[in-house]
Amino acid sequence: MIKEGLTIPTYVMSIRKEGDTPFVDITRDGEEFMKSIKISSKEDLETAPNTQTASIVIESIFLLAQVLGIHLNISPGALQKLAVKLSAAIINLRHW
Repeated sequence: MIKEGLTIPTYVMSIRKEGDTPFVDITRDGEEFMKSIKISSKEDLETAPNTQTASIVIESIFLLAQVLGIHLNISPGALQKLAVKLSAAIINLRHW
């Protein structure tokens, strides 16, 4: 069960540069999942790791559900909305 829980796809973040500007690309199954984050300000530097933290939290929830025998079937659109809202909540908690 745990092995199956670890195969649930959420999203992948990777860093690339265009000229001198770094970007964080967020993909799922090789396709764009969320708009790339252009790293040009302090806020952008906070957004990328908070988005990654949101992914870890979501993957942990999926894994726990799988271990408990609960099959979660979430659409890519719903996953994207969840990730965006969770990332915003993480930002708010860090600034609390």
